[in-house]
This record gives sequence, structure tokens and C-alpha cells, in this order.
Amino acid sequence: MNWSFLLSALFTLLPLVAFAQDNLVANGDMEQLTPEGSAPAVWAAAGDAKSVTQKLSPDAGRQGGHSLRLDCTAIVQDNPASHAMICQMGQVGVERGKWYKVSLWAKQTGLDDVPISIALSNTQGWANLGLSSSLQIGPDWEQFDLTFQATADCRETTRFQIWFTSPGTLWLDDVSFRETAPERSGPTLIWPAEGRRNLLPNAGFEVGTDGWGSTGDFPTRGWALPMNALFGEVVTEGARQGSRCFRMALTAENLPVDYFDYFGMTRQPAKSLLVGSIGWMPTTPGASYCLSAWIRASRDDVPVRLQVNQFRASVLSRQVQVGRDWQRFQFVVKPTSQWCYVAAGPVLDQPGALPVTVWMDGLQFEAGEQPTDNTARDAVEAGLSTSRDGNVFMAGQPVALNLAVSNASADPAKVEVTVTDFTDQTVSRKRFQVPAGTALWRQSVDPGLSAKGFYRAHLSVNGQEKPRGLRFAVIPRYQDKDSIFGVNHAYPWPHLLRECVSAGILWVRDWSVKWQDVQPTAEAPFDFTETDYQIDRPISFGQQVLTLLPFPSANWSSSAPEEVKVGPNYPEIRQRQAFAPRSDAEFSRWVAETARHYRGRTTWYQVLNEPVYTDYSLPRSRGYTGKDYGRLVKVFAKAAREADPDCRILAGIGGWPSSVEAMFRDMFDQGALDAIDAVDVHTYPGLTPPEATERGLTVLRDLMQQHGKVKPIWLTEHGYYSDDDFEQTPIRRGGFADPLPSERVQAEFSMRFNVILLANGVERIFYHAGTCPGLNADNTEGVFFEYGGAPRKIYTAVAAFADLFRPGVQPLGEWDWGKPAKAYLFRSDDRLILATWVRNSRTRGQVNWTDERIVARDLMGNDLPARSVQLTTAPVFLVARGMTPSELEQSLKHVP
Repeated sequence: MNWSFLLSALFTLLPLVAFAQDNLVANGDMEQLTPEGSAPAVWAAAGDAKSVTQKLSPDAGRQGGHSLRLDCTAIVQDNPASHAMICQMGQVGVERGKWYKVSLWAKQTGLDDVPISIALSNTQGWANLGLSSSLQIGPDWEQFDLTFQATADCRETTRFQIWFTSPGTLWLDDVSFRETAPERSGPTLIWPAEGRRNLLPNAGFEVGTDGWGSTGDFPTRGWALPMNALFGEVVTEGARQGSRCFRMALTAENLPVDYFDYFGMTRQPAKSLLVGSIGWMPTTPGASYCLSAWIRASRDDVPVRLQVNQFRASVLSRQVQVGRDWQRFQFVVKPTSQWCYVAAGPVLDQPGALPVTVWMDGLQFEAGEQPTDNTARDAVEAGLSTSRDGNVFMAGQPVALNLAVSNASADPAKVEVTVTDFTDQTVSRKRFQVPAGTALWRQSVDPGLSAKGFYRAHLSVNGQEKPRGLRFAVIPRYQDKDSIFGVNHAYPWPHLLRECVSAGILWVRDWSVKWQDVQPTAEAPFDFTETDYQIDRPISFGQQVLTLLPFPSANWSSSAPEEVKVGPNYPEIRQRQAFAPRSDAEFSRWVAETARHYRGRTTWYQVLNEPVYTDYSLPRSRGYTGKDYGRLVKVFAKAAREADPDCRILAGIGGWPSSVEAMFRDMFDQGALDAIDAVDVHTYPGLTPPEATERGLTVLRDLMQQHGKVKPIWLTEHGYYSDDDFEQTPIRRGGFADPLPSERVQAEFSMRFNVILLANGVERIFYHAGTCPGLNADNTEGVFFEYGGAPRKIYTAVAAFADLFRPGVQPLGEWDWGKPAKAYLFRSDDRLILATWVRNSRTRGQVNWTDERIVARDLMGNDLPARSVQLTTAPVFLVARGMTPSELEQSLKHVP
């Protein structure tokens, strides 16, 4: 007997045995079939049989054997189960806190624009268990891997599910679901500690504000995050160490105030204001570290906080009393975290705290229990900055980057500034040499840019590049008083509002006029004092306000049963307000008082937020339908127009029409279209390509035509999200703000979606939401901005789009250039604009022309010199003057 052969065969089979044992998915290789051979065993199709026609069957595997095939031939999206789904019930058990890796091979046909969703759910309550994502699958076999951390213990009631919502065919093979090693959890911007005594970069502010931001205490309610930029300045007079120090001069007039229009209105000045280090420093848990700083104030006994912020652990702090003379203060901590950043600044929560000025210099964070002599983190330190809000420049104006270098070494320092563009290609490179022993060397760097767009300036010293670099943008200055773009909730900080106005984001959707807030009891007079602060603020910056009255009732005016109580926390604080008002007359008075008060300041009013299908207002779970909403819309419109005949009314179910078609139909059946000026929709596409959403707009237009009136559409909540510089890992996945692979994809998806929206009757496009990240924190929901208002790539794309597509743009239809390509024609003033692209990176196309009246413009707003463009996933805009649509079509040659 050939024992060596048998042993070799046994060891060859061992990995397959292990695969079968540790794979939590049963029959992942699809080789086991049901007894009748009609489908892979254990797997089942799921979905609403009345709205979905689907069939599960075996097919040829990717490398022989079998694969799973799911065919969907018809689907009507009229309920949450309107999907074609393959799943396993009760097979995949997970434990809370453990990490798992899902791997599968897949291909599709007919689903090019449709994401394939994948999730693990607990069927008891349908809570997600940590896996919730989407896959963009192509026509050829491709492997996909997803890693996630389980959020709960669950076994018998799990459903591992993969589904889609459009006719087409999906193939799966070699599906595995295994426990895996945890993903690295920690910050992404870490300043190495090796060889450094002082762990703080730019600790003495010698190279300006580089590496510093602000944080503080605000009694904020809701998700608006405090402090989005550095407050204070670097000055040269009176420094304690070196030639520069940091000064924070606070008065009642300039004290940062945090605004938010929802949950309850927020207008709260800072209770403390600290300058904090950007990025994290490594620490050894349990070891001693000393934070020290030289500080003085404009008067005696000023309370100042020294603070050590730990990564995902408690904040450590000490309060000291500061006088008029420079004094070194220290704070010794024993961190429990591997990473920390530090902050210091005045405490402002006592009467008489203002005005006050505080100077700081020579901060140091070092191992040990005593501060040592001040030293810089590195012998050569360098920083980049600009003098613009968020580093945003206007096209046609000089672009200047401020470079500051301190070289305490014995050798000249080689400094290089490299600039990359939207596609991450290098477009500029400048080199400098800074003499040895130079305390401060400053240079205005002109990168020589002539094109509009997103840029990043990378700074390296002696061959070592600083992480991330400086984001900046060059955009066309928007000068009109109206635009197609807005944001849901006004940003809380002035620099962000200014940046919005510069880019043509001129609308905000304000939630502050809640009945409970302006009339807390039946006997109370209407009081718009606080709502005036919320609404007048963006108006003062040049924005227009869509005034949303989000809930149908106040607590006292609600028809809610007695057992529905108001709780202290969200969402319990609003659950009575979600019910219909007990009296149309009381409801009408609230609407009329609002329209009368804001007459001349705001024109547009929206009737409730996301009624019927959510729990915000008139929830379906309480028996309300679109008919109830439609009736209340008519009451609202009548009361508002009697108070202000010039006002305009926006109303809608607030979902995507293809998902809530029946609710829209009920609303329109009540005659609501006769009472309103525009229809409201919402959608959060997640990872779904924009082309897959177009059907919802067709559904809505058809419904309006059936009811005899086609009104303009406003999209007042939506967003594609991403970030190229996440502050922490693992990245949060799932939910409405599930990030796309990159900011470039985010910008491309969003501009393609904007074209599709305008082509289908949408007149206003609002992004969600007016929030922003705090210091060393992540928040993709702010859409356009990083900390400090630094632009994301989508910001520059929106600015270019707003400059090209002005209010009143007319859609002229879609051209048929074959399935891979999309082409939509518009008229704007005296121009024709053809927006065109291909749907995915696997396809290409080309457009050629000879007529000099046609100019191509790219995603960043730059005119292209050639008379030929390659079509990619980024839209290109062909702008023609003095031509008819037929002349333009005859002049263009599309080559697939």
C-alpha cells in the first residue's frame, strides 16, 4: 500500500474538513442540493410572494460543480418585503464583540445599477447584528470580503440574507462566514513617540496654528457637534518660549455660540474653550505622563483647565487658577488608553468670566511625573496654512499657501510642498532649503494653479512627509441670490455658512418652529424669540430658509391617548407631538401665526416631516394614512395663505416614491396637490448608484399626472457620504451614512444623482445634514466639510455644479446612447447643457465634435480644450451656445 500517497491525500483534505467545520454558513460551496435537485440545500428564497416573482435554482459553479442562482423576473416595490432574497435561517450564530469575516464569489446580469445588500439580522425584533452593507457586483465572477464585529449574541433566530430590489439574476458560490481576528481599533493620525521627549507637535506655536484646533463644553442637545475650528490666534508679542505664543481673547460678542434647530432649539455659548492638539500621541496605560504649559491671563484668578483626552476612555482634567504673569502649570496623569491628545483653555461657566484674554506657550506632554525643560518635538518643524475659511479660494484670485519652518538643527532643512488634485495626481511641486539654526522661516507658496478644483498640499521635511496634508479648494464664486442647493439644518458655525454661500448652497431647512416650542401651553402667547435666532442667522449670511413645521401637535394640543407620556429623552420628548392635533382651529392658528410672523423673511413652508411612514408625525403604526396627511395639508395651506398670500407650500410623504407609492396616492386622493406648490421627497441611497433611483421619480410623476397636476419636486433630505481621512478605525458601516469607497466616488455619485434629479422635475436639492466633526472626531453626515471647514471633494463638485445649473434650468429629456452611457439634455438661459457619463468603470465611451460652439466642462468646473472627451464614471458637461437641440445632437458623435 502506498502510505505516502494516502498521507499526502489526507493532508490535502484537511483544509477542506476545517473549512466545513468552521464555516458558519451551511453548504457554502453549493454542492449539496435538495432531494429533488431543484436548489442548493439549506438556502431559501425570501420575499413577498404577491409583489416579487423569483426562483432559486442550481447552476454551474465558478470552477465546476454548482453555484446558487436566484432569478427575479418581476418586482413591485410596495412594502418592506418587496425584494428578491437568498437567506439561511438560524444557521449563523455570532457572539457579541467577536469579529467575523464574510467571503463570497458573485456575479450578476441585469443588475448593473442595483446594489446587492447583505446583512445578518435577528428575526426577533429585526435588529441588525453588525453586518449591514452593499456590494456592487459585475457580470463576471468576483470575490467579495466583508469584516464586521457582532453587536449581540444570537444563534437560533438569525437570518443571514443577501437581496436586491430589481429584476435580474444573481449567482453566488463559495460563501464562507468565519470568526476572524479583530480589526485594528484606534486613531489613524498618530504622532510617533520614538526618540521624542515632548510628544506634542508644534508645542510652542512657532510654525503658526499647524496641528492645533479648538474644543469646548456646550450644553448641546442633539447631534450638532461643538467647535469646528480653532478659536484664537498666534501672536509674536510677549511670547514666553521662542518667538510666538497663542492668544485667546474672549468677549461676550465673540464667544462661540452653538446653534441647533432640533431636537430642542440650542443657542448656547461655550462654557469652556480649549485649544487642543490635532492627532493622537501614543501612551502606555498605567504609566505616568505630565502635561505642562506656560499660561498667563488678562487678570488674576482666571480658571483654566488642563485636559488629557483619552481614546475611547474618560477625559482627565485639572483646573488651575491663572494670573497676570507667566507661570508653568502641570498635570500628571496615568492614562488607561493607548492614545491621548491634550487641550488647555479658560473655563467660562461663572458670572463675570468675560471679557478675558489668555495666553499659552511652551506646552509639553512627556513621560514622567515632572516637567522637564521645554523642547520642541522635532528639531525641524514645519506647517502649512491659509488665510481663507476652510482653505477655500475663489477662481481668478491668487492661491497662496503659508509655509512656516523652524529649524533648530545643525544642518539645512530640505522642505518640499507637493500639490495633488481631485484625481490625486501631482500638479505642483516646490522645493525650499531652510538654513540651520533658523528660529522662524516663512514663505508664501504659489502652487501655480490655473484650474478650479479640490487640492491637497503635502508637506515633507528632509524626505519625511507629514500625514494627510492640507486640503484646499479653488471654486467659482457664486454670486446669484438663489440656487438649487440647500442643506438640512443650518451649520452651527459662521465659517461653514460662509463657505456654503461661496459654493452656491443657499438654502437651509429649519426645524425650529415646533408648536411645543413657540406655544408650550394652550394659554401661552406665541413666542418666536428663539426661533428668530435660528432663522435670522442663515438669512444674515445670504441664505434662504425653508421653514419646516415638523410635528402636527404640541404636547398639550395632541390627540394622543392619555397613556402616551412625554419622556425626558429623545425620542420620548416628541412622541405626543406625533399625533394629529385635537383641533383644526388650534392647528390653523399655529400655522397662521408662524406665516404672519415670518412674512417677508421666509416664503416657503413645509407641512410636517416624513409623515405616515415614520414615527415623526401621523405614524402609520397608530393608524394614520396618507389620507389623514392630505387632509391636514389642505388645512395648513389655507391657514398659511390667509396669513401670507405670497407664501409657498411644500408637502409630501418624505420617502422615496417607489417605496411609499400608496401613501402618496392616498395623499393626492385627498386633493393635496391642489393646495401645494411643490412635492417633498427624501432618500438616502447609501451605496446604491444613482441610476438605480430614477424609477422613484417616474412613479411620482405618473401619480401626479393621474391626479391632473404635475408639481415641482423638492428633495429636502439626502446624501452620499465618504471620507478619505477617517479619524478612527474600524470605520462605522451601515446606516444611512454608510460611506462609499472614497470621496471621489462620493462626488461622482452625487453629481450624477443631481443630473438625474433635475432631469425628472426636481427643483431644489438639500443635503443632510448641517453637522460637522469635532476635534479628532469623525462625522461623515456633515457631507461637505472636515474639521475646520476643510473641503471634501464633493464640496468642489457641488460648487461647480451650482455655477453651471442655475434655478430655472429646463430638462429636455434623456438621449439614448446605449445602456452603458447616460446622457441628459438641459437648457439654462442661452445655453444647452448635455450631461453624460458611463455607469461603471468597466465600460468606456467617447464623444467627438468639431463645432467650436461646443465646450466640454469637467466635474470641477474647468473648460476642456479638446473637442473630444472620454466618458468615465465622472460626469462631463458639454455646453453649447447658439444651437438648437437637434443641431447639438447632429454635431456630437458618440462612440461606445
